[in-house]
Amino acid sequence: MKGTKPNNNNNKPPRTTKKKRGTSCFGRCIKFVVLLVLIAVSGLMYLRTNCCARQRHFARILTQRNVTEWSDFSREVVCPAIEKGYEDAKMAPGAHLTVVDVGTGAGASLICHAQQMHRIKKLVIIEPNVEFTSELKRVVEHFAFPEDMVEIVSEGGEDASKAVESGSADLVTTVHLLCSVDADVLSQVTSSISRMLRSGGIYVGVDHTKTRLDATPLEIPGPVPIFPFSNPVVMRLFQTMVEPVWETIANGCKFVDMPGVYKGHFGKESGFDSTSPTLREFRFPVMQYIPLVWDLSLIHISEPTRLLSISYAVFCLKKKKNT
Repeated sequence: MKGTKPNNNNNKPPRTTKKKRGTSCFGRCIKFVVLLVLIAVSGLMYLRTNCCARQRHFARILTQRNVTEWSDFSREVVCPAIEKGYEDAKMAPGAHLTVVDVGTGAGASLICHAQQMHRIKKLVIIEPNVEFTSELKRVVEHFAFPEDMVEIVSEGGEDASKAVESGSADLVTTVHLLCSVDADVLSQVTSSISRMLRSGGIYVGVDHTKTRLDATPLEIPGPVPIFPFSNPVVMRLFQTMVEPVWETIANGCKFVDMPGVYKGHFGKESGFDSTSPTLREFRFPVMQYIPLVWDLSLIHISEPTRLLSISYAVFCLKKKKNT
């Protein structure tokens, strides 16, 4: 009709309200988070069902750390126990010892053995995960161990300890071994340790354990653990929540009651002099190195003050001479 203004509303794009835009952005964020969760769960399930991939992933995480980065943990927790083991195992002043380190991994305990090198006749390193072999050779070279002093045994898988003759070891050491062993083979592992030791020999073990209220904190320099993880009750709950993921990423490592494990497998009936464990708390810069499952790498975060307090059970046991 004449004089009627044309209606151009149909040609104009519909207006989008701020509320709709916000809802759309929130929806995309939810989808992205769900996608990340699905990828992470898929990666964890793959590692959980594929033993070889899990071992490669675990070795990749640990070998990306410089050997000196183990020094705080080794110096404060592992080395005092191993040094005591050397003292208790010596048969005479100046005697050189045959030492077996089982489940050496990336070599956190080798720092401590290097400090006692003058006491060593033979050091046998048993690590069934062949992914660690090249790293162990590098660490041995780093600490300048003589070539004829060290033997690395990786062939034979879980039966690699059979390469050591029965009753030939003066000292056997393990770090993070028993907390990583499945319950159905735990007796086999502890029996192997006992078999390798001579009468009067010493076994030193350091393992993760469930956080306990009676744990003795270490007086080490630096800030206190980040709240609320400085609370033992909260930390125990946190361990229970993360254990399924931790066990997969850390190749079987679990938070178990290690004092109970030691009492059951290294008690009076096992041929060892029974002793109470020393429970220690180590402040670990867990926020500084975060393992990523999906790309098998480490991200460095410059927040060394964000620490968690991790519980360890430390044992130094003597095999009875009448067994």
